[in-house]
Parts: sequence; structure tokens; C-alpha cells
Amino acid sequence: RLRLNGNRLSGTIPAEIGNLKNLNFLDMSENHLVGPVPAAISGCASLEFLDLHSNALSGALPYSLPRSLQLIDVSDNQLAGPLSSSIGSMPELTKLYVGNNRLTGSIPPELGSCEKLQLLDLGGNAFSGGIPSELGMLPSLEISLNLSSNRLSGEIPSQFAGLDKLGSLDLSHNEFSGSLEPLAALQNLVTLNISYNAFSGELPNT
Repeated sequence: RLRLNGNRLSGTIPAEIGNLKNLNFLDMSENHLVGPVPAAISGCASLEFLDLHSNALSGALPYSLPRSLQLIDVSDNQLAGPLSSSIGSMPELTKLYVGNNRLTGSIPPELGSCEKLQLLDLGGNAFSGGIPSELGMLPSLEISLNLSSNRLSGEIPSQFAGLDKLGSLDLSHNEFSGSLEPLAALQNLVTLNISYNAFSGELPNT
């Protein structure tokens, strides 16, 4: 385990970190790190926990990350570009935080292949297009789904009716439209925020 969080560390993340084949826990959050997340991090073949939140990291996320990852937190940085479709090749991933960056493009439908995903936070970026129907086919998604403060549009996929374990859903501050009917089946919701969109029609009976 390597815990370096909550310091005043600066500079870039060294590519040599990819040589740590047995490293399973890396926390470098809440520092002053800059530059990209090195592609060499894919060499950390045992890595399960990667926390880099609250730095000043920039550039695109590496196309390939360790398949062993269970948690990825790169929120509150300056990362840009698209979220790679390779994210779908992480069978152990349970929590993905990429909120409050500058990510663009569409939400990769390959996220639907992360069959253990419990929490997905894509809020506070510049994602555009619609919500992939594949997200509604993740019965494991039970903690939170945050798509707020992006440039997303279109309707809520009918498949969202399958997210009957979901506790928190935030679609606020986008350009969504259409009916709320797919949300009627979400009986376990504790928090729902759909403010600042263009939804229409009647409130579902729930």
C-alpha cells in the first residue's frame, strides 16, 4: 500500500510507478500534482484502489488501466478528452468517480459491461449526447448515479426501470427532455434531483 494523500506534493506522477507490480492500493489524493496520469500505471497489475482526487492533473485518462481496479477516483482535477471505451474491460470495478473535470464526448456504453459497478459519478464535466441504455442494465448500480452538470440531452432510457436498487440519482443541470415514467419503478431512491432540464408530462405514480 502507498498512501501519500493530504500533503503538498508537487510535480508529475512518475512513470516508474508502473514497475510496482504488487502494489494494490495507491492514494495520492489532495496534493498539488500536475500533468497526466501516466500510461505506465497500467503496469500495476495488482492495483485495486486508485485515488488521485483533488490535484491539478490534466490531459486524457490513459486508454488502458489495470483490469484489477475496484475503485477509481480522479475527481476534482483538470482531466480532459473522452472517457475511454476500455473502461468496460474492468470486471472488478465497483466505484468510478470522474466528477468535476473537463471530460468531453459521449458516455461510453461499454460501462454497461462493468457488472459489479455500484457507484458512477460523471458529474461536472462536458459530456454530451444521450444516456446509453446500457447503464439501465446494471442491476449492481445501487449506491449512486450522478450525471449532473453536463451537456447531456435526450430522454431517460426505458431501461432505467431496471435500476430498482438505486439509492441516489442526479440528472440535474443538463438538457434532458421527455417523460419521467422510466423512474416510476425506482422504489429504493432516497435522493432524486432532476432540476434544470426540460422534462414534461405528468409525474409518475410512485
